Amino acid sequence: MLLIPNEYNNDSYSTNARCIGSLPNAPSQDIVGYFTSNYSYMEDFNGTFKEADTNYKLDMNQMEKLNIQDIDEYYCLASRCINSNSGDTKFGINTVNDRGKVIDTGWGCRVDNSEGYGMVDANNLGGGLRPVFMLKSEIKVTGGSGTEQDPYTLGI
Repeated sequence: MLLIPNEYNNDSYSTNARCIGSLPNAPSQDIVGYFTSNYSYMEDFNGTFKEADTNYKLDMNQMEKLNIQDIDEYYCLASRCINSNSGDTKFGINTVNDRGKVIDTGWGCRVDNSEGYGMVDANNLGGGLRPVFMLKSEIKVTGGSGTEQDPYTLGI
């Protein structure tokens, strides 16, 4: 769950805010289960990490329709990805690259099969989050393209 803290939500204009990739109708819910693997190095970690999800697809499809997914910057999605093989299992977050395409960031946490046992380490991931604000019914976007150089303007 990734809700935008209230200090970033201007309640004069919007009713609530959430991060892209969280569930639009229930941003405080997380419907995925826990990851399990048949690899022996994962035995001690099965059921520890959340499973991957595709919650971001609803937001990305809508942003592509509006042609606003590409902001020439990397940003993170509130959505998990997992890459698992006999050498290691990497748990990460999906990211949008500087061309507006969803990519797998690599990993935020990794369980490694080195020397026959599970080892956990972490990688520092970069990129900010992109919020979705639910505008009040009387508020409309009256201008701007939504980029850093040309932010949206709001009006009634």
